[in-house]
Amino acid sequence: MKKIAVIAIALFTLGSVGFAQPGQGGQGGRMSRSATERAQNETLNLVKALSLDVEQTGKILEINKKYAVQDSIRMVEMRNQGGQPDFQALREQMQKNETAKAAEVTALLKPEQIEKFKKYQEERAQRRQGMGGQGRREGGPQGGQGQQ
Repeated sequence: MKKIAVIAIALFTLGSVGFAQPGQGGQGGRMSRSATERAQNETLNLVKALSLDVEQTGKILEINKKYAVQDSIRMVEMRNQGGQPDFQALREQMQKNETAKAAEVTALLKPEQIEKFKKYQEERAQRRQGMGGQGRREGGPQGGQGQQ
């Protein structure tokens, strides 16, 4: 119960901060979307890519929300700390979180979905490399379509 209250407070705070400072995302609006919106977009992409059932979709949405809230909190803290942010440490933490999230998602998948998920992750990594480190809007084309 305490965990739910903390998450609710964090979501409310993040929503308030995001609402009070529109357009401060800096990456094509990516971070200006709420944690819930980002989680929903990621879940929708996975539903399409993996043919998730209703139960899987609900559980994966909760996983995605958890990590989207953590990302939002980390970004707010980074903005508020002043000075030059430690981007290397941020990148390392994001990679750890991505690995942990992937493990949680994989635990919910059927064997044939696990193979599709691995392919989905590889395609995402290739798109990120192709962007030269620039952010991309989540919910964009799948499989690199339309990226040439």
